[in-house]
Amino acid sequence: MINRTIAAFVLGFLIVSVLLSLFGLIDIRTEDILGYAIIILGLSLVYPAFKTEKKLMVFVGSGIFLTGIAVLVFSSFELNANEKFITPLLLIILGISLFMVYISDTSRKLFLIISVVTTIIGLVIIYLQKPFDILKLFQVVIPVLGVIWPIFLILVVIAILIRRGD
Repeated sequence: MINRTIAAFVLGFLIVSVLLSLFGLIDIRTEDILGYAIIILGLSLVYPAFKTEKKLMVFVGSGIFLTGIAVLVFSSFELNANEKFITPLLLIILGISLFMVYISDTSRKLFLIISVVTTIIGLVIIYLQKPFDILKLFQVVIPVLGVIWPIFLILVVIAILIRRGD
């Protein structure tokens, strides 16, 4: 039931966003709609997974959520990142996703250790390769947080829908 609710919500979001954009009621690019949909999907997977203690789903949902954030950042801002950025970005996403798994079960310290090591390796690779200006990244991330606040509102709606399904 929860999977159908999630799928219906994400599909509904995509359809409504595309229609509003086509009719000129909102000005949003396709990449942004895709980024928001990926974020919503990730959050929708993580929330019930925390509730039911499904570590794999926490990991997958966190990875999907962070991928959506990356899509939004790269589609919204000029970072001049190249293909050298893919590997460290994946390592950082992996590390943060493993950290979320640790948060879901703090008795498993191995997840914390692996997440910290993986994230640090990703950051070191970025620093050493310098695929783009790190200061510029931080200047970009702060405005993105202001842009994605509607996602948290949507998460509340998803949480309400999921609780009604229980």
